[in-house]
Amino acid sequence: DRLVGFASVEPSRGKAAIDEFERAVQDLKLRGLKLHPRLQGFGHAEFQQVLPLIRKAADLNVPVVLDTFVYGQAAFRAKVVELINDLAEAVPVATLIMAHAGGSRVLDALVVAKAHKNVYLDISFTLWYYQGSSVESDVGFVVRKMNAERILYGSDHPERPLLDAYRETRDILERWGLTTRQQDAIFGGNLAPLLR
Repeated sequence: DRLVGFASVEPSRGKAAIDEFERAVQDLKLRGLKLHPRLQGFGHAEFQQVLPLIRKAADLNVPVVLDTFVYGQAAFRAKVVELINDLAEAVPVATLIMAHAGGSRVLDALVVAKAHKNVYLDISFTLWYYQGSSVESDVGFVVRKMNAERILYGSDHPERPLLDAYRETRDILERWGLTTRQQDAIFGGNLAPLLR
């Protein structure tokens, strides 16, 4: 029943990006920051470029969503999972959300989340994309290992109608034996406190 907007800025723009992000949160009332390393052309090598934005998000008390779906020619050079690990360590008061839970690297995402209490895993798109593969089983392992804590379900579903993806994900979670309480946490309860 509600749409919550997140800002997106280009980390390469330095102070201008930080100013634009701050305006988006304070003036436009957006509730977080979305960064897409693959589409915005950055990765672990640009750690120092991204770090000030993460610090600003922590100052503004809003979460940062970073897309972690491994795809394309530069996927492994970007080392996005490693970038998030290092950002979580450098700014432990920042809330970082790994969109798509690392995609095919979901077990690596689990390692990062277990090491850093400020890291959350979003499972949108990954379950649909990898349906029937070992990655789907790995996502189930991760969700159960985390006891559904710090597991989120976002609305980022390229190539797929949102309502269809939502229903399919509900079916998968029920098949895995998740309780109603755990499912409610994944489908909003875990995110609500992050959005205040």
